[in-house]
Amino acid sequence: MIWVLTQDLFYYSKLRSVAEKQGMAIVRVPSLSALPKGPPPQLAVLDLGCFTSNDSDPVTRLRASSGRPDLPVVAFFSHVQTEQKKKAKEQGCGEVLPKSAFADRFAEIVSRYFPPSVPAP
Repeated sequence: MIWVLTQDLFYYSKLRSVAEKQGMAIVRVPSLSALPKGPPPQLAVLDLGCFTSNDSDPVTRLRASSGRPDLPVVAFFSHVQTEQKKKAKEQGCGEVLPKSAFADRFAEIVSRYFPPSVPAP
């Protein structure tokens, strides 16, 4: 399962389409205070545009709230907000891309975290 923290429904629908084509469950999470209950995700996607400079370390907060301190987190940002990219990398995001490139590379990103299973002989 993939959690996508974004308020942008249009962009989320683009990511959902890609994930579903790869057979992955995907859930939109509107904020860190609205994380779903149940099993933790295997991957989290952060829309850095949802956070302000006053938000302290959303990556750490997400990992703590999910119950997975090793949760892989990738993020996207508006190309004009380059400071957010630097901050997200410092906080432990595995990959941080401009929003314009993220959707195009999302299938590749998902396949790295969810490699195709090999059928049993």
